[in-house]
Amino acid sequence: PADAKIFVNGNPTTSKGAERQYISRGLASGRTYTYEFRAEMTVDGKPVTETKIVQVTGGEAAHLDFFAAPREQNANKETKTKLTLNVPADAKVFLAGQETRSLGARREFVSDNVSGSEWKNYTVRVVATIGGREVEKEETITLNSGDERELTFDFSNAEIARTAAK
Repeated sequence: PADAKIFVNGNPTTSKGAERQYISRGLASGRTYTYEFRAEMTVDGKPVTETKIVQVTGGEAAHLDFFAAPREQNANKETKTKLTLNVPADAKVFLAGQETRSLGARREFVSDNVSGSEWKNYTVRVVATIGGREVEKEETITLNSGDERELTFDFSNAEIARTAAK
């Protein structure tokens, strides 16, 4: 929507309008980059946020739709891939090495750009502060185009005790 505020990797953008274009210059051809896009707007007097993670390769483009039915597409229809994470509300979350800006105990990341129909060795890392110290958990997964995956990172006291003993 034209009145949505857009953030890229947590940084606010200044562009306006129903269609916006963002260009990253100086990307290495063939190298994959991960970006987090967050759209914020008010609907029926309430703030609404939608976050999407996109991976692009230098020289390629990605298209994202927020708060609306996906645009009509041809035979190369893009498929939504969704990753839901259950984490401590104040934890830091890293996807493919990039820190996300989303907050809360349940975080959803949606992409319509799972290139090559899958992301192999996609690393999800969660860092939580437990008992005054940072504790980290990591899981590497494969996401296929169209997947809806949910992961829970449990930082129970028993687990923390085992981590501290290592």
